[in-house]
Amino acid sequence: MWYTERGDRILGNTEAKVFATSALDMIQGEKLEDEAFGVPVFDDLTYSQQIAMLHQVTQAFFRPEIPSPEHTAVLEGAV
Repeated sequence: MWYTERGDRILGNTEAKVFATSALDMIQGEKLEDEAFGVPVFDDLTYSQQIAMLHQVTQAFFRPEIPSPEHTAVLEGAV
């Protein structure tokens, strides 16, 4: 789950599909290595670090048994 100011969130249905598709589009073909997304704290990470951050936020958004990670600038940048 992901903590928001409105409480813990788990994405479902259309939100989950959009988020998952976006994350997949970002990593397919190693696009992360060649593109900047306009979020410096995320863009400055290595390709492997970006993948790790996307994995962590995706797990948090999709799996209710995963506790919300401590929010950091890097995780917020990944979102």
